[in-house]
Amino acid sequence: MPNGIIILVKHLKIDPTDIDYYYGEKLIMNCFKQKIKYIKEDRLLLDDFLWFLDLMINLGSSKAYLIRENIILYKNKGNIDA
Repeated sequence: MPNGIIILVKHLKIDPTDIDYYYGEKLIMNCFKQKIKYIKEDRLLLDDFLWFLDLMINLGSSKAYLIRENIILYKNKGNIDA
């Protein structure tokens, strides 16, 4: 599933209006609950996940905001090269 984020983001960078808010939040929550360790270990995947979170935040997702803040806090602790 996490590699699907790369494909989804690639598509959404072409047409960012082609996202369903409900399913976007479900994807975010599933990735965060089940695959966040895997996502944090892959820099490109993490960047795409953060891009997707930003897109969802722009659509008004508070869940995306909280998860992004969690990831940024993790990055600022020095666990990931910036």
